[in-house]
Amino acid sequence: MPEWIDGVAYEGDTAAASDKHVREARIRPGTVNIDAAAFYECNQLVSVSFPDSLHSIGGWAFAGCKRLRSVIIPAGVQSIGRRAFEGCAALNDTALHH
Repeated sequence: MPEWIDGVAYEGDTAAASDKHVREARIRPGTVNIDAAAFYECNQLVSVSFPDSLHSIGGWAFAGCKRLRSVIIPAGVQSIGRRAFEGCAALNDTALHH
């Protein structure tokens, strides 16, 4: 049974959107994976914060999140899937930090 916090579902150490209308996603400490297409087309998502425990972001994980403005990728992230941030119109190269 998944656990929900702030519109985000957690299954073990993996996070995904449980509500496509989530505006802010704070991924809880201890989370290591963001599933492929986990936040796909969450059109209201403006910000997301990742814990230092994060290791991977799946392909298309945030694709189509048109309002997503800034993402700070923790240093421990080892892989970012293909097109993970495609179609994030408000996100530019200077907003994606590592």
